[in-house]
Amino acid sequence: ESLTVGNWNCCVTSSIDRSVKVWNINNIFEQVHVIDRLELQIDNISLSNDGEIASTVTRSCIGAWELKTGRLLAKLADSPLGAIVTHAEITPNGKYIISSETGKLIIWNRLTEQVLYKDDQPGIQQIIMLEDGDKVLAVSCKEFNSANQLGNEEQKLTAKAIVRSVPDGEVLYKFEFPIKSIPGIPFRATVVSADCQYITATSLDKNNKDALAVYNAESGAHLHKVTLRSCGIKENVIRVLSLPHKSTQVAVITSEK
Repeated sequence: ESLTVGNWNCCVTSSIDRSVKVWNINNIFEQVHVIDRLELQIDNISLSNDGEIASTVTRSCIGAWELKTGRLLAKLADSPLGAIVTHAEITPNGKYIISSETGKLIIWNRLTEQVLYKDDQPGIQQIIMLEDGDKVLAVSCKEFNSANQLGNEEQKLTAKAIVRSVPDGEVLYKFEFPIKSIPGIPFRATVVSADCQYITATSLDKNNKDALAVYNAESGAHLHKVTLRSCGIKENVIRVLSLPHKSTQVAVITSEK
């Protein structure tokens, strides 16, 4: 379609690659408007509290987007070639992005696009922001993916939780807890209570039965373990949800026999 309004001498084209472009006929190689995009599919989106900045996860990089304009502000990858990004969360103020890339936990300064902190933590399954982005919890299990995809039987594994400060990455505390891997069943997420006082993980009791392990979110101290006596878990269909309104309780969704 032609686009000649006032001094404009343009045309609009649509393409099989699902893009729409506006061309300046006076200089046919110049694109007047560009729609930003990432090359690979987006696996996860994280928003800042003000709703102005979003971080997106693709296999090869993190995208930082300005939501008001739709502009792609930056593509972040510590290893430009061969990077495998699995998780990324943006802090509520939009200044920092915490990501998992090729077995490492990385803290980015979104404004300068620089790596502020990097440490080995292979097998990260989950990243959770704590205390309005001042801390970050990373839960990992190095053997989970291989055991989950290739194994034919249930396996008892050990998950590691590490809480670090943001943005300097200082390790504040860490703890480990046993988990169960069942082929085809995804990692059972750890949750933080709505009042940010407790961390609840799906774990195992001494008889290798499903249980909830509760930790103090300030110190990482193990408080107690709740055995799920009232329901027999079959094939591990279980979720743990934090309840709203500053509740100190969690809801457990199970699949009974």
